[in-house]
Parts: sequence; C-alpha cells; structure tokens
Amino acid sequence: MTAFVSLIITVFVQVFYLLFKIAQKCKLTLPLIYLLLATISTFFSRWVPEHESLVLTGLYILIGMTVLRWIYVLIQKVRSV
Repeated sequence: MTAFVSLIITVFVQVFYLLFKIAQKCKLTLPLIYLLLATISTFFSRWVPEHESLVLTGLYILIGMTVLRWIYVLIQKVRSV
C-alpha cells in the first residue's frame, strides 16, 4: 500500500512539473497558477462557485495579457531579423 501511495505522489509531482514546464515555454505560468488556485479553492470555499463570472474574468484578463506578451515578443523578434 505504501508503494502505491508513493507511486501516485511521484506521478502527480511529475505531471505538475511537466505542466509547469509547458506553461513556462508558452508564457502561461501565471494563468496556470491562477486556474489551479481557483480550482483548489473550490473545494474549500463557497465563494468561488458563487462568483464564477468574476473568477473567469480574472482568468481571461491574465490570458489576454499573455497573448499581448506573445505579440510583443513576436514583434521584437521580427524587428531584430
């Protein structure tokens, strides 16, 4: 039983590591953290489900800022070529 729990924890940590590496490459780390916190807080509070539109608006703003960052980096790369 202990080996099984250890295996589950190891797989869980590896999946989170991979998820954050992909998010880092795509410049989506902040929206990913925000989404994870909103998901985790759903289990501990009634506030998130009651204010779902506010939570999603915050997520959309962070994703919009990320897209603007992508555009900014793309313009810098085009200008440097």
